[in-house]
Amino acid sequence: MIKYKYQLEGLCMIVYIMMTLISIFFISLAYYFERNREIRYAYNNEKFIINKKIDYRYILCLVLAFLPLFLVSALRFDVGTDYYYVYTPHFYDIYNGTLNVYGEKPFIYLNVLLTKITTSSQILFILTSAIYVTFMALAIIKMSSNYLVSILVLVIGGFFFSSMNNVRQNVAVAIIAYAYYYAMNKKYIKMILLIMFASCFHIVAIGFIPLYLILSADKFRNIKNPIYLYIAILLLIIIALPISRIIFKNTKYIRYLEVDEGGRPVYTYIYQYSLLFIILLILSPLLEHNKYYQSLMYLLTFTLGVSLLSYYTRNTEATIRITCYSNWSLILLVPSILEINNYKYKCIKYVIVSTILMIMFSNTYQMIWYEGCFEVFPYQSIFLKRA
Repeated sequence: MIKYKYQLEGLCMIVYIMMTLISIFFISLAYYFERNREIRYAYNNEKFIINKKIDYRYILCLVLAFLPLFLVSALRFDVGTDYYYVYTPHFYDIYNGTLNVYGEKPFIYLNVLLTKITTSSQILFILTSAIYVTFMALAIIKMSSNYLVSILVLVIGGFFFSSMNNVRQNVAVAIIAYAYYYAMNKKYIKMILLIMFASCFHIVAIGFIPLYLILSADKFRNIKNPIYLYIAILLLIIIALPISRIIFKNTKYIRYLEVDEGGRPVYTYIYQYSLLFIILLILSPLLEHNKYYQSLMYLLTFTLGVSLLSYYTRNTEATIRITCYSNWSLILLVPSILEINNYKYKCIKYVIVSTILMIMFSNTYQMIWYEGCFEVFPYQSIFLKRA
């Protein structure tokens, strides 16, 4: 029986492997078409204007690269801890007229609208998967230095698997990641509208409006020696814990700030984020030209601080949920390493990225396969369900 169980789980892992390989294939084709796209130069107002001809093969390959992620997420059945514990029962509660369920009001009303269309809760997972993958794809396309590496980080870094569990939060995170693009380009109206949209799924997202306004300020983006600010962020997290407990004392969020006496530190997060932070910190002087890099490092510092705090709180769920709002920065930070133009790093930068990917894979494999986090194994779809 045990042998059959592992054979089944191994077979179901093929779904995720094939999803990743197909995405890599099409994103590589997209890169090829992008590199070979016809470029037209025009002289206007005493300066050259570069006009790249639209290549529909490139656009098609981009869509096909992210389509497998959408399909695997949208067509899942009983995959993700909250699938049957939260979203499915609440959908049917709403269908039966009960609106006093867990979630933001706009999200509840979205459920109400969906119940008018169909009696199947699957439509909710199809819609949220579409939103998550679309906005994460837009963030990668707009800001990533290497789409292929970003997709690998998205999957083997555990972000995609987390999105099938903490659905509302991860949808909000994907929108926030895309809003970061407009924040760094000082297009604040679009940034605010996107964050307001994200807050319809997870109200905590609203806090990114002041945060992004601060991170987009030139003084923060152009600090010559940010190490002191990194230290300040780490210290601020320690100070913020008791303050946050007072603020959220009578809310549903207080359970994420309490010490779990029976829990344990999230060692896999601590080791991973510590190593990645050190590597990226060392490489920072070589990536000053990347306008997204510095503020992303501040987000990674926050991630590191929260994971280190788990030594005290021992609250695994809290650590995973809180870092979810900032650890997405790695999806953009890791591929930026390939931007390094220093000749000494010509070959070693690929070794560094490969090492980081292996570190992330080992962490995700440990958490998801052995510890059962997110409950995404074994995979089953609405077309092929376990008996």
